[in-house]
Amino acid sequence: MRKVSLTMTNHYTYTLVKQYVENGGSVKRLTARLNRSERTVYRYIKGYKKHGKSFFVHGNTGRRPVTTIPDEIKKHIIEIYNSSLYDTNFTHFYEILQEEYPQYAHISLSTIKNIFKKEDLPSPKARRSTLKALRRKLKLQEKEGSADIPDILIEEPIESTCPHPRRERSKYAGELLYMDASIHPWFGPNYEKTALHASIDDSTGTLTGLYMDTQETLKGYYHSFAYTLANFGIPVTIQTDGRTVFEYKRAGVRSTENDTPTQFTYACKQLGTEVAAGHSAQE
Repeated sequence: MRKVSLTMTNHYTYTLVKQYVENGGSVKRLTARLNRSERTVYRYIKGYKKHGKSFFVHGNTGRRPVTTIPDEIKKHIIEIYNSSLYDTNFTHFYEILQEEYPQYAHISLSTIKNIFKKEDLPSPKARRSTLKALRRKLKLQEKEGSADIPDILIEEPIESTCPHPRRERSKYAGELLYMDASIHPWFGPNYEKTALHASIDDSTGTLTGLYMDTQETLKGYYHSFAYTLANFGIPVTIQTDGRTVFEYKRAGVRSTENDTPTQFTYACKQLGTEVAAGHSAQE
């Protein structure tokens, strides 16, 4: 006799229906316990009497889904990536795959990511936390002799050579506020670019003020800062870029002692807020 295996849910249904058929009872109570309609419960009872336990086996049990990607295709995709495209992120690789390999046009980006994840292939743009978790997993497998750690996961030196090392966030909310504007076609590619003036708390990452204007203006920063003051209080320090809205430097003078304060920095000074004007790498 063929052995019938059921899932936990189907086994629970089978057990209750079997008890009802063998011992009798209330159909309404069985309906409540199974959380099914009476029509469905009667179908279960009829199916059990005719087919027994095998009635509760789903028809697709043991069958591969139609959308399953064959192992040969998965292997070929991994070979394409490892051969010459290993330095591209997964999204870029997906775009190249769509252009140069039309036979794989039906494969989605999420499927490609899942294929690489099962093969423990990290993206060159993967987060540090992702690489750290994967490195820990592969080290454990390496101890068991079942895996080798790829070059991309080799431990980084203690002294980082990154030109822009990470800075720890401020300890308290309101200790440091970032202010900047992002010029972008926010309303769609068919519309003109607009400037979104934003104020962000460094400690919590909270957006404390937003204001949209046609250009990056003093008015936009005033409105963004006014919303911050009304809803979050007065910040200790504001970090900005080196625009003349925040800092006016006299031409040919290196000393900051004779710089002319702008209206914005003067207003902040009256509140006891320091304005620290930095400079971006592009400048």
